[in-house]
Amino acid sequence: DAGCALELHAYFEKVQDERYTDCRVGVHIDWDGIIHREQGEDVLNEIDVLSLYGNVPVFISCKGGNVDQMALYELDAVAGRFGGKYAKKVMVLSKELSRGHALRAEEMGIEVRVL
Repeated sequence: DAGCALELHAYFEKVQDERYTDCRVGVHIDWDGIIHREQGEDVLNEIDVLSLYGNVPVFISCKGGNVDQMALYELDAVAGRFGGKYAKKVMVLSKELSRGHALRAEEMGIEVRVL
């Protein structure tokens, strides 16, 4: 689907850039770091592409359709929790954000790239 194509594009872009030391696709992050036995007990998020720019983690979310503001909040929350204040946040999109969502992304420090 379009989302997978965007993920692969973002992945290959980072892999080919020598400034990035590691790059993974479809990274599942467990919020408390404890693997529970029962299904549904873990709070997980998936980061479409996660890479390292030196020591700076880069969290990339890829969206192939309309983007709602919850996608912005999710990226911001996950990057803040697991990357800290130096983490870079990027959204790779197949179409432009609405003006309001674009302003919100800018205020949240999220770089938006439309392919």
